[in-house]
Amino acid sequence: MSVRTVYGIGGFDPSKPNDNIVEQIELPDPEPTEAEVDVPDMGFVAQDLLQVMEDTGIDVPNLVSQDNPDKLEAAYGTLIPILVQAIKELSAKVEALEERN
Repeated sequence: MSVRTVYGIGGFDPSKPNDNIVEQIELPDPEPTEAEVDVPDMGFVAQDLLQVMEDTGIDVPNLVSQDNPDKLEAAYGTLIPILVQAIKELSAKVEALEERN
């Protein structure tokens, strides 16, 4: 996978087991409201995000809050520009492939 930008799709390969950073997590509230009972939630594991940044050498500022070392927190909004750039790159690849056919 080629890297065209610092915050694009390069370095994040979901086909590799170690890069599968999305998984089911439990609700953080120990006493969920009635509407939240038995509702699965999805999110990123902050430790996995840190590992991907370390493995790729790509530092995404403010992606993981380490203020409390016992509870790392991922800032999902920080990923939006990265995901938008990845979509742009993939869209360009799709268009190029469609033009070939």
